[in-house]
Amino acid sequence: MSQTFNLKYPIKCNGVETSTLKVRRPTIGDMLNSTQNGRSDQEAEIWLLANLSCVSPDDIKTMDLADYMRIQKGMLKMQDIGETS
Repeated sequence: MSQTFNLKYPIKCNGVETSTLKVRRPTIGDMLNSTQNGRSDQEAEIWLLANLSCVSPDDIKTMDLADYMRIQKGMLKMQDIGETS
């Protein structure tokens, strides 16, 4: 399963401007790999999003904070985390 997010502020991914980002659901392996090499929590989260969307972490770092925060919320919903029902 994956979800496509519309970006209010387009970014360049792999040198091509895009206004959407397709993000797949993470696996346990993705979570473990994101925390390797002494990454901080923020670096691990950026690495994870980059891996799940097949773009570089440097591309993710250029994303507008409002778009990033919306994607964070969407990723939590994709995993049924934070749902109180």
